[in-house]
Amino acid sequence: MSLRQTIKYILLELGKHLHIDTIFYARILGWVGVNYSTSVLRGITTTFLLARWLPAETFGAFRYVIAIYGLASIFSFSSYNSGVIRGVAANDTETAWAAGKQMIKYSFIGSSVIIGAGIERLWNGEATIATCIFVSSLFFPFASASSLYGSVLTGSRKIDTLSKHHSMNNILFILVFLLSLYLGRKNLVVITLAFFGVDVILKSLLTLYHLSKLERRGSAAKHLELGSQLSAMGIAQAFAHQIDQFIIQRFFGYTALANYNIAILIPEQIIDFIKGFSGILLQRKTEEPLNERASIQSTRKQMMYFFYCTALLVGVYALAAPPFIKLFFPKYTSQIIPTIVYAFGIIGTASSIGFAWMQARHRIKDLWRFSLVNGTLQIVLTTMLTPLFGSMGAIFAKTVTRIINIPFCIPIKEARKITT
Repeated sequence: MSLRQTIKYILLELGKHLHIDTIFYARILGWVGVNYSTSVLRGITTTFLLARWLPAETFGAFRYVIAIYGLASIFSFSSYNSGVIRGVAANDTETAWAAGKQMIKYSFIGSSVIIGAGIERLWNGEATIATCIFVSSLFFPFASASSLYGSVLTGSRKIDTLSKHHSMNNILFILVFLLSLYLGRKNLVVITLAFFGVDVILKSLLTLYHLSKLERRGSAAKHLELGSQLSAMGIAQAFAHQIDQFIIQRFFGYTALANYNIAILIPEQIIDFIKGFSGILLQRKTEEPLNERASIQSTRKQMMYFFYCTALLVGVYALAAPPFIKLFFPKYTSQIIPTIVYAFGIIGTASSIGFAWMQARHRIKDLWRFSLVNGTLQIVLTTMLTPLFGSMGAIFAKTVTRIINIPFCIPIKEARKITT
């Protein structure tokens, strides 16, 4: 038996055990790997180069602008993307058009929030940072809707096309961003314009192209309901995801914020890579032919194996982080221990499998329970620990929350109402 046949045999046996199409995931892993490699390269040209070229305080200020943008995402209704994936997978393509309109409509509220934050910085005498915040508000209304092409292609199982277009978008972004760094001579306003504007424009062009190719059919109502529910659930989570940046900036300043962002940089890249599979998982779980009991058993097994794999990954990162930080970020060697601690949160990504299962099975109550626990716990821990312990408090809060998420995403059988 050849090596290729041996690998295929192992994958097929593993697939039978876990009730997943391992051959499918093995094939798409190459395309996802290509997409991820360009995303990492994109990260190098933004965060990596900015961290090395800019003073720590200036870099921290730029990360604060990004945090403001992230906080406003509460009103971006980006969770409609999950409804689009589910709708397109179920042959209800009208969901994509309806979701896009809703995203743009509600995102103007987010722009108002960003403008308000800019006025607050202007009032405090930080005119440059305020200008950067105002610039980001121009592109915010179209940020979520511009990413719809990814959901359409994921729901259509065109993972190779999605990866090619993502990679093309990343490469074009890198070229324009490098040009802006060179011509703008490290001007923070120019960097902000390139960072937010180029991304939204490129993605919008891809979304318009794929929507024009999509045959409209279906009613969208059921899948939009899922998107609306997830967006409502995401309010606390979006706030919890950014509150650490605000507390660190307010209590400890922009330099401390720069240090914190270096500590979380690589673990967040790994977490984003894993989350990149969430849309694919949702699409596969939506089409899963298993009955509820078999589906629960297979999903639990998948979560268990994934937990072990991520634990091994954390161990590898703990060994690689010290030389990596010393080589690429010599100014930030104090962040070696914090980044290793933060990496333990990668284990919590096992919950993404259970979360995709709950979305696919339309388990709204379970999704609400998970979202409320996740958002509330992270906000409480972050607001309590960060003012006392600085960035280590924020790191501990996020890491603990992610690990505690796992049991809340373990699939359970839905209680049936007994009628007499």
